[in-house]
Amino acid sequence: MRHQLAFTGGSNRTDSCTVAVPPDDEVAWFGRTIVILGPAGRLDGEALARSVALGGPPLLVVSVGYPPTPDQHAGVRAAMRLATEREVCFEARLALSMDEALDVVSPFDEILRCLSERVPLA
Repeated sequence: MRHQLAFTGGSNRTDSCTVAVPPDDEVAWFGRTIVILGPAGRLDGEALARSVALGGPPLLVVSVGYPPTPDQHAGVRAAMRLATEREVCFEARLALSMDEALDVVSPFDEILRCLSERVPLA
């Protein structure tokens, strides 16, 4: 059975068209590469560079907490530079909580493990 997405128009009458969703081995086209930066998180730029391919899927950086920390600002700027160099679509979002950050994740997305927690100084 093929999966289908239905789109309806904004007028009083319903205009719809269906778009077939590709098989599971082709769903990578729908996904994004996502980095979630917590308040104490830092972006590992080298790990991000290894994970983002030239012309790859869109890159989304979600900073959790308000106001963003200096490390979060630096991470967003580094990801933006990398996306520009690799010709990748880029978006940055601010989420007030981790639950809000996870709300933007879809099953087609890939969440990168390129974050590191700040180690407290003794």
